[in-house]
Amino acid sequence: MIRSFHRRLIVADFEGCFRFYRDVLGLRVTWGEEVDGSASGYASFEIPDGSLSINDQKIFAPGVGFETREPGETVKDRAALIFEVASVDAETERLRALGAAFETQTTTYPGWGIRAAHLRDPDGNLIEINELLPPKEWSQDLREQQERFQRS
Repeated sequence: MIRSFHRRLIVADFEGCFRFYRDVLGLRVTWGEEVDGSASGYASFEIPDGSLSINDQKIFAPGVGFETREPGETVKDRAALIFEVASVDAETERLRALGAAFETQTTTYPGWGIRAAHLRDPDGNLIEINELLPPKEWSQDLREQQERFQRS
């Protein structure tokens, strides 16, 4: 069962996109920095019906085992639909029983604070199903980032 949804753009120019969404469109930053000292390459912005996030393709693609290319070159994925579920393992099992083929195994990402799996719709669009990890299972770097962004 899907619990929440947000949009994620996979970008070649993280800093430029960060500034565009923050400074040009005026979206409020809920997570991330223009140049993140931890090199997470992830930021989230508040939009009227939820959130929009950007992920640096150089960090996202290898992190989940996908091919990536140099900035400016055509990339396999430019966006992903993100669905939070109660249990990635249970949802993966349910979707496989319905014929879904997964691109990745269910994997825990302590540096991202999630457990996730990736699949594609019939047209090839990337979909991530994930569940949030309890903060005690996050990487130390992620916990430090959360503290820093909560103070902002």
